[in-house]
Amino acid sequence: MNELENLEKQQLDNYILAVKDIITNNTNNLVDSDISSLIMSPPLESMDIIKNKLIELGKKNDLILNINNLDNILSNYRDKLFKHLSFIKKYRYDEIVKDVDDFKPVKNLDIIKITKKKLNEVDKNIVSKSKKIIKDDTSKYICSNYDSFYINTTNISSKLLKSLNSFFNTEYPRDLIDGIELKLLVKDTTLINGVKEQGERYLFTKTNSRLNDLN
Repeated sequence: MNELENLEKQQLDNYILAVKDIITNNTNNLVDSDISSLIMSPPLESMDIIKNKLIELGKKNDLILNINNLDNILSNYRDKLFKHLSFIKKYRYDEIVKDVDDFKPVKNLDIIKITKKKLNEVDKNIVSKSKKIIKDDTSKYICSNYDSFYINTTNISSKLLKSLNSFFNTEYPRDLIDGIELKLLVKDTTLINGVKEQGERYLFTKTNSRLNDLN
């Protein structure tokens, strides 16, 4: 390999590394910022959907929240759920970067492309696994602790039990998955555009490089 070929390879390697950095940052932000905001305790008490729902159900059933118990239960639940959903970070990166590692430019103007079809496949698997994780963690860390939510409650009435199950087994998981799907959609669009822009910069650099004077 002569000097020109070495320089062209270095240029290509730098381009590939830049695309991988875009995928890394995009995926990290998806999990650590976007999905985290759906799961972890919101900055204001009034924004806490779970706690507000339990307060509402308590009032309807003449019960008072056991705030200390509830805070501990919700904190543990959210920490565990976020930790388990963090599989998305490695899985999404690994699946997307496969196409980058396989990139072999045939023509002079070939660039890396992240397709919507590929991202849809990745998203489908993420959502499928996330649904199971949410169901399992909600059952393990929330539904098993109903008796601890309210003061002086040892036996949950059938009416309250039905309402709690409806929220935690249907409404909350559905809304959470809807939120995750939306975050994925937004980040997919950002990723496609970011990789496209990086490709355009690569072509511009390649086209206007002094390496062309050595040909």
